[in-house]
Amino acid sequence: MENWKPLLWYEGLYEISDLWNIKSLNYRRTWKKKLMKHTMGYQKYFSLMLCKEWKVKRFLFHRLVAQVFIPNPENKPQVNHKNGVKKDNRVENLEWCTPMENIHHAHATGLTKVRSWKENKMSGRFWENHNRAITVNQFTKDNIFIRTWHSLIDIQREIGVNNKNISACIRWKRKSAWGFIWKYL
Repeated sequence: MENWKPLLWYEGLYEISDLWNIKSLNYRRTWKKKLMKHTMGYQKYFSLMLCKEWKVKRFLFHRLVAQVFIPNPENKPQVNHKNGVKKDNRVENLEWCTPMENIHHAHATGLTKVRSWKENKMSGRFWENHNRAITVNQFTKDNIFIRTWHSLIDIQREIGVNNKNISACIRWKRKSAWGFIWKYL
């Protein structure tokens, strides 16, 4: 048997059930009840448009179910699908969680792949072979050669400085950055 409860902030207009149905209590201002349709929304979550005082707003379906049927005493900001299926919005499949708990759950259930530093495109020597990588020479202010860098990302990673100033030197917008002269090879 379906258990119906009024939606928060939309009392008297919409009701939601524990089997994740939503009905409009005042369909087209005729006071007829009508089950509402949900659509596939952002990142393959079901979403729904609700209207109150001529203002329309989109809601994620699983958040509506959780707000009405699942208590949140710790005031956690996100809703997690326990079985990892985004389309399964039953009350027993939802739980409140923190962003870190949500990430750990995604890794534990295999929803996201944990990559090692070698697989991560932004680490290692990825930029060395990248088509937009810029080879840069580093000189002292007395114009003595120090080192050749394979990319601006490598400079930022090893020295720990912002590469925007170095990029400005390469483009002749600045004379030096971080006490060195930088030139495009």
